[in-house]
Amino acid sequence: MRLRRAAWSAVPLLAAMACGESGPADPTPTPTPCAAATSPYATSVAGWWIPASSLAQNIYNDPQQAVGAPNAGGFGQFDYTGFVSLGFGGHVTVDLGGCITDRAGNDLRVYQAVSSEPLSVYVSTSPDGPFTLLQPYFQDCGTRVPGDAVKKFCEFDLASAGVRQARYVRVEDAEIYPCPCGTESEGADLDAVQSLAISTAVRRSEGADYRY
Repeated sequence: MRLRRAAWSAVPLLAAMACGESGPADPTPTPTPCAAATSPYATSVAGWWIPASSLAQNIYNDPQQAVGAPNAGGFGQFDYTGFVSLGFGGHVTVDLGGCITDRAGNDLRVYQAVSSEPLSVYVSTSPDGPFTLLQPYFQDCGTRVPGDAVKKFCEFDLASAGVRQARYVRVEDAEIYPCPCGTESEGADLDAVQSLAISTAVRRSEGADYRY
């Protein structure tokens, strides 16, 4: 019996030797610095939400239309192309493909089509947030692109919310249309999101970029 007990008492010691000394958990690794974005426009959709009632009515409800350079076009209620209607309070979150850093002046340009509905813009370095609201909260988005009857834009500064870096941009409808599900393009009509810190080629003839 004594030998058996001695053997069993040695088990915890052997286990401890095999596993090493116990102690505080390893610290969380320092995250890799956010690589700088290389494209001036959003590269993918990270998330979206459009209310079911708007999805049932909207005919411009593809979130992928918010990726890439502004390309909204067409004319007439049923003949537009190149944008996503956010619906009553809906939103689309796009990935810039890398981080942008606050600089002097505005950092983001949001392109909207057709009308001049107000937008709210939030930013984060993670697709899961937390997201920070940029000011102003209700930004009328109706500065017309010269020579274009469809494209309009508005701009935002990261510093307006004390943000230094951002990669994910959430554009939210702030129109709050008084009669939900009343039109085929309800809510703000998101065309594209651009980082103003990244240079782009001027290609007016192709409609790929506009510089002022």
